[in-house]
Amino acid sequence: MYEYYGKWNSIYVRFLLLN
Repeated sequence: MYEYYGKWNSIYVRFLLLN
């Protein structure tokens, strides 16, 4: 479950960087 959350967090971080 933690791995799934980490994957989502990575996508969120990438989105912030793109924005």
